[in-house]
Amino acid sequence: MKQGVTIQEFIAKLEELLRLTRNNVERLELEQNVRGTYVNIVYANGFSRKVDITCDSGIAIIKDVAARV
Repeated sequence: MKQGVTIQEFIAKLEELLRLTRNNVERLELEQNVRGTYVNIVYANGFSRKVDITCDSGIAIIKDVAARV
């Protein structure tokens, strides 16, 4: 990831992009705990899907989240 960009900022921009291309994606939630780092994809119908992004680069985060949308 580009220096100076936080993971929160990165996920917010990815969320913005997904919302422009997918009607059913409501939001992305970043979750960090002792087990790792995750993105929860929350859909308009309330369903959510957790994606493990622990140790991912920026490109890997995009690929992992896009594969699970």
